[in-house]
Amino acid sequence: MDKQLIIAQYKSFSDHRIHFSRLYFGVVAFVLIVGAALFFLSIILGDGGRITAALFLAEALFIIFGGFISHKLMLREEEYAKLLSQIEENNEALMRSKKPSRLGARSLVVWSLYLIGATMIIIAILVWLNARN
Repeated sequence: MDKQLIIAQYKSFSDHRIHFSRLYFGVVAFVLIVGAALFFLSIILGDGGRITAALFLAEALFIIFGGFISHKLMLREEEYAKLLSQIEENNEALMRSKKPSRLGARSLVVWSLYLIGATMIIIAILVWLNARN
């Protein structure tokens, strides 16, 4: 293959990988900031009963949905990393980068968002049950 074409393809894949990586970090930051704000708002504005439970549930669903979006962005970024690695393997002139591990820091962040969301659902259920008594 033409060397210039390989370099152009590599740059294009690299740009796409960086794009999805930035989106991933942006979504995670947005979810954490808005999730923390919703948590404090539910404590301040909530009545300790069903309104608080509903606010906790809304926050939990928001965090879980944010985790889902960040998971999809992470997978897309990993696809481009694999494409870059294939180009690197087929060309001796290019330095090889480390292949991404399946259970890395990004995966742990996504699973942490899922865990926080699930915990908030449990808290919402407990608050709602406590409000019934």
